Amino acid sequence: MERVTRLAAAPRNLVAHDDGSFVLDLEDGLYVCREGRLEALCDRIDGLARGPDGGLYCTRGQQILRIDLDGDGAEEDLTAAFGGAPQGRSQVICTPDGEIWVEGSAHCRHPNSTFS
Repeated sequence: MERVTRLAAAPRNLVAHDDGSFVLDLEDGLYVCREGRLEALCDRIDGLARGPDGGLYCTRGQQILRIDLDGDGAEEDLTAAFGGAPQGRSQVICTPDGEIWVEGSAHCRHPNSTFS
């Protein structure tokens, strides 16, 4: 196994991306590691899952966000589409059939990008 970068602390979550990079959920924020270099994506988040569309779905405070890793890393606020703010521990999960669920939200995101 080859070391790709040194971290000050263990990540809370680690997500692989199609281009060979990976996303680290560290105590102070979300980072992408490309070719051994860490690039900051955003401030600290609460929950994280990779969607079937390659985007990162995460919660931060009262928001539900999608971060586009294939583009410029822009954040899209999907809180209203999910039917409101996350609750509890604000966890995010992608099911085997590609649905995105956020703890306490009224709706889920389906693989065809619709919500119900």
